[in-house]
Amino acid sequence: MNLISGISDPTARTDLAASIRYLYELYASGKVGDEEIRNDLIEICSLVLSMTRADLIEEEIRKEAVRYADELLRAFKLESLRRRLFFRYGTRERGYRSEVSSGLL
Repeated sequence: MNLISGISDPTARTDLAASIRYLYELYASGKVGDEEIRNDLIEICSLVLSMTRADLIEEEIRKEAVRYADELLRAFKLESLRRRLFFRYGTRERGYRSEVSSGLL
């Protein structure tokens, strides 16, 4: 992900990725709603951008953080939808892999 690519410390990169993953797991479980997850993602993104983009002023950092957070939240929604559908329908007759390889998906 471009967001953490500017961070050279492996521990910091791992911690940030784990934090984002943790928020995804909370979101997918339904324990936390969209707005709360979005606010936490904005906070994480703002922190990262303040570390990696010293050229940006606070207002620009906030704008970029919101953009990244919204992008992540969309990815959360898509992935959780995919998981729910796979759980609900399984792989049925043809299976997911055959649909992907045939170009249907």
